[in-house]
Amino acid sequence: MTFAKYLLAALTLQFLISSSALSTDSLTAVHLLFNQNASGQQQLRLVIGDNRVATLDSDDQVLSIFDASSSKLYVLDHATASYRVSDVESVHKLAASIQLGMATLESKIASLPVSQQSIARQKLLGIFPHHAQKASEAQFVSRGKTGSFAGISCEWFDTLVDGNKAGQICATPPKQLPGGATLHSMLTSISNMYEAMEKADLGNIALPIPENPMSPVAKLGLIPIKMQESGATQASTVDVELVSVQQQMTKQSLLHLPTDYKPQTTP
Repeated sequence: MTFAKYLLAALTLQFLISSSALSTDSLTAVHLLFNQNASGQQQLRLVIGDNRVATLDSDDQVLSIFDASSSKLYVLDHATASYRVSDVESVHKLAASIQLGMATLESKIASLPVSQQSIARQKLLGIFPHHAQKASEAQFVSRGKTGSFAGISCEWFDTLVDGNKAGQICATPPKQLPGGATLHSMLTSISNMYEAMEKADLGNIALPIPENPMSPVAKLGLIPIKMQESGATQASTVDVELVSVQQQMTKQSLLHLPTDYKPQTTP
C-alpha cells in the first residue's frame, strides 16, 4: 500500500470513529434563548432533547433538568455536587413530614409552663418561611392580536388579577415551537407541584417551592414566549422574551445528571 493510500485509509477510519463517538455522545437538541428583563441584562437558555429540558444560566451552567418521562425536576447545587428532586409526590411527602414534625414540637411545647408556651411557638414559627398573603389566580384574556418573537408566532393575552391588568403575554401552542411538547410538560408539572404546595395543610408555613411565572399559562395549553408581568416592586417585575431558536448537536451529558452528584437528603 502506498503512503497516499495508507493516509486515506487512516483518515477514513478516524472519520468513522469520530462519527460513531458523535452519534453516541451527542444528539440534536433545541436551544431556546430568552432575555430576562427588558434590557436583556440576563439570559436564560433552555436545551430540549431526549425528552428532557435543561435550564442554563448566562454562563451556560446547568441550573435544573426536567425529565418529562417521570415528571421530575432536578435542581442542581454545584457547590455541594448534589441535586434536589421535586415532583408532586415529593411535595406531598415533604408536607407530611413537616406536619409530623410540627405535631411533635407542639406536643413538647404543650409540656412547658403556660407562661413559656407562647414564646416557644413564636420562636418555632420564626424558623420556617411563612406564606405571604395568597394572591388571586391570574386570568388570561385574549386581546385578539398576534405577535412574533424569534420567528415564532403567538397570540397576545392580557393578564388579569382581581379584574385588574397585571401584565401581558404572547403565547404559542406547543406544536408551533420546536421542543414545545416537552417544554409544555415541564411547565405543567411545575404548576401542578405549586398547586400541591398551596393545598398542603401547613397553617402559616410555606413549602420551599417557588412558582415559575411561565407555568400558569400552561393551563391554557400554551407556552409564553413573551411576558411582561408587573410585580409588587420593580425587582419582582417579570419581562421575558424569546430571542433565538436553534437546533444543534449537543452533548447528551448536558441533559443528564452528573454521575458524581448525590441526591440531597434534606429539603
